Amino acid sequence: MAGSQQQEQQQQQQQQQQQQQQQEQQQQQQQQQQQQQQQDTDKGWRVAVDGLLRCIVSHSSSPAAASEAKEALVALTQEERHVLQQHQQQPKEEEEEEEEEEEVVVVEWKEQQQQQQQQQQQECGQQRDEQGQQKQQSLHATEAQRRVPGRTEHGARQQEDIQEPHAVGQEIPGSVAPVLASDPSGPQQQRACAVCGRTARDGAKLRRCAGCGSVTGTRYCSQECCRTDWVVRGHRAVCKAARHGGGSSGGQPEGVGA
Repeated sequence: MAGSQQQEQQQQQQQQQQQQQQQEQQQQQQQQQQQQQQQDTDKGWRVAVDGLLRCIVSHSSSPAAASEAKEALVALTQEERHVLQQHQQQPKEEEEEEEEEEEVVVVEWKEQQQQQQQQQQQECGQQRDEQGQQKQQSLHATEAQRRVPGRTEHGARQQEDIQEPHAVGQEIPGSVAPVLASDPSGPQQQRACAVCGRTARDGAKLRRCAGCGSVTGTRYCSQECCRTDWVVRGHRAVCKAARHGGGSSGGQPEGVGA
C-alpha cells in the first residue's frame, strides 16, 4: 500500500512538472513570436528607409540635401517605432483617454442644452416684451380715439380718412398745418373744446386751414387739440390744397379776425 501511494505521488509530481514545462514552453514561444514580429517590423522599416534613401540619393544632385533627407527619414522611422511601442505597452492609457473624451462629449452636450434653453428663454422674453408694447400702443390709440367725440356732419370725412391713415400727434409740414383763429362770435362766449371737452381760458378757437383758407365751425382750446383733430377728422384728406401745400397765402398761416 505504501509503495503504491508513493508511486501515485511521484506520478502526480511528474504531471505537475510536465504542465509547468508546457506553460514555460508556451511562454517562450509567445516571446519568440513577439520578437520575430518585432524583427520583421524592424526589417521592413529598414528596407523601406533604405529604398527611400537610395531614391533620394540617386535623384538628388546635392549631397547636403541627400544627407538631410537621410536624417529626416531616420528620425521619422524612430518616431514611428516609438509610437508603435507606446500602443503595445500602454493600452490602458488609450482606454482612459477614450473615457475622458466621452466625458468631454457629455459635458459639451450639457452645455449646448443649457445654451439652447437660455436662447429659448430670451426669445420668449422678447416676444412678451413685443406683445406688451403692441398692447400699450393699441391702448393709447384707442384712448386717443375715445377722446374725440363723433359728429354726423363729418362722417364722410372720417370714412375718407381711413383710406389715408395718420398717427395721432404726427408731425405735418408747416405749409399745410392747421392754425388757430379767434372765434368771430367773440371771446366772451366760453365754449367747450371739440376734442377734450375743456373750456378755453381765452375763448373758443376755430380751426383755419393754411392750405385752402377755410375756417371750420369746430372749436379747440389749444393747438395740440387742433392738430389732433386735424389728423383724426380728416380735413387734410379732403383738402387738395392742404395735401399739396398750395393756397393763395403760399402755405403761410393767416389770422382770422374776431
